[in-house]
Amino acid sequence: MLTADRAVESLVEKFASICSDDYSLKTDRSSEIIDYVMGATEKFPEMMGKTSHYVYRTVEALSKLGKKDDGDIFFRAGAIAMHLESNYFRRSPWGVNAFTACLGDDSEAYGLNGKSKSSDRMGTLLSRLKKMKQYAGEEEILSELKRRVKRAQWLFDSKKADSQGNFRDVIDAMMLVHLCVQPDVEFANKQEIEDMSSVLPELFQHVMAKDAAKLHQELYRLIEPLVAGNVQGKQNGSSQLLEEEFLKQKRSELIAKHYPEITYSAKHHVSHAEFH
Repeated sequence: MLTADRAVESLVEKFASICSDDYSLKTDRSSEIIDYVMGATEKFPEMMGKTSHYVYRTVEALSKLGKKDDGDIFFRAGAIAMHLESNYFRRSPWGVNAFTACLGDDSEAYGLNGKSKSSDRMGTLLSRLKKMKQYAGEEEILSELKRRVKRAQWLFDSKKADSQGNFRDVIDAMMLVHLCVQPDVEFANKQEIEDMSSVLPELFQHVMAKDAAKLHQELYRLIEPLVAGNVQGKQNGSSQLLEEEFLKQKRSELIAKHYPEITYSAKHHVSHAEFH
């Protein structure tokens, strides 16, 4: 039995009541949920997984619990919430799902001006992932990893990874892949994770491998068409906002330093597909 103060116990009871109702109003399962969350039993509540499309209240109650207790009690409750939420709810753009709530705010993209609350962001995320694996199981994590990588791959293939905030989905996928391939997180099928990682573009594989030399090389390869020609339309923000002489000077310097074998041609137009 896990020990907790009355405030935490009250939040657990609230979570159990809401979770039971979100699953089914016909049968009250709150007592078995409480027993598992509080560690009175290791018997997981008998509830069918991936069947609840609307568990917003459950995830909200889980998040409130996490603000008071961020240990085993929270991750036991999180395992139940993750087990219940359907794939439909997991991929819903509205609100936070249980998986993300358990992994924590530091797992999400927060931009260049963002700041982690932890002095060791990756270490904290790894610790949380291990707890999720302990209570929710390896398959829960691998299922979410597949979903995120599949989503990222679709964004790359459809040239939509840089629009409408979709870049966050790409970063979320990369973050989870990066965590799962760490040597101190044990998975029965590590090869499956590495195979999923290999489908990401080389640019992102170099980022995760922290290989600065290969990353620079790949970046120069990718931008070469933009250096050698013109981008038409609204995508070319540089030509619309910067002076033409300034752009000519910078282009010449870039070609001289990194692309001595190419020649700029104003008649060469870079297509929209190539630009993206």
